[in-house]
Amino acid sequence: MKALIVSHKFHPGHISHLVANYKLLDDVCIEVSFLWDSRFNMFISDEMDVNISTRGGLLLLKKNDLFVVWFPSLGALFDMVLLRIIQKGKIVYIFHEPFDSVRSYLQSGFGFGKTIKIVMASFVNFFLVKCSHSIILPSNKAYETFKQKYRFNGAFVRLPLMFDDESKEVLEIENRCYISYIGTIAEDHAFDDYIKFVVYCLESNLFPNFTFLIATRSTLDLCTIKLLSAFKADKRLIIVSGEPMSTQAINDYFSKSVVVWNAYRRSMQSGVLPKAYMFGTPVIVRESNPSEYFIDGENGVEVSENCSSIDICSAIDEIVENYSHYSICCKEKFINCFYYKSQSNEFLSFIVDGQ
Repeated sequence: MKALIVSHKFHPGHISHLVANYKLLDDVCIEVSFLWDSRFNMFISDEMDVNISTRGGLLLLKKNDLFVVWFPSLGALFDMVLLRIIQKGKIVYIFHEPFDSVRSYLQSGFGFGKTIKIVMASFVNFFLVKCSHSIILPSNKAYETFKQKYRFNGAFVRLPLMFDDESKEVLEIENRCYISYIGTIAEDHAFDDYIKFVVYCLESNLFPNFTFLIATRSTLDLCTIKLLSAFKADKRLIIVSGEPMSTQAINDYFSKSVVVWNAYRRSMQSGVLPKAYMFGTPVIVRESNPSEYFIDGENGVEVSENCSSIDICSAIDEIVENYSHYSICCKEKFINCFYYKSQSNEFLSFIVDGQ
């Protein structure tokens, strides 16, 4: 059996999923190739014997070979349509973000213009679903939304996002220095609440032993840059933005963080949460956006809906005071839930047998 793992959309954070999927399939002697944006090539380690395919590889697939699409794109839709026409390949789509409603995006802080773009993107996902033989949803929210909003005659299942374990060690709190926001800046990620918290702490000289970190490929808006400019000189605030970061750099930030921001207003799934767990790093979560992968008092601390700076400070104080407990629980959650070897049997059973 052969498998093509597909991602025409480039994002450095996506490489972890793609490599984990490669290793899961390679472990059971499935011949794996990547059909992806060429910029992913730089992230492949020397020990991986990776085959890079072109669209011509679609024609070499047999009927029961696997075509695993990780992220939506028009390129992936073209591939799927072609495979359906030539009746080759079993198409598996990992569907991260089923569309629920316009209201949910507006209430999460998206403006009307961005919400319209999301609606347009949902039409691409609609056709990707229609072309798929099997669908994997990464969370309960995604699974339930998919059942309610989409008509699909094939098999679908809830399976967590998969990762390889990229951590060399889990650092003790003495070796951690960051209170971090890591990942894409988006309205529903409540970046504005994180900024309010940072300003509050820096003005009050709170958490003097830690540095506040913003690590994102997104570009900060001018208002935020102006607001934070007064604090950069004292070296208690580090901003890394505007360009893709290497996997090594991203991992270093997670590894050296005492806590990572995950107090999102809305999310179907979060790649930041399992990545933090990988390094034994607790998270801050908003009570109005619960996840089945988070237990308050074990994997971090839940804060109230208004996400006040005082609440966040109290949550971090609790985490710092009991750090070993939180860190151990996070690492255990990663190994038992997100580590690709822990879900190998279920993933293989589903994509091969549809069960």
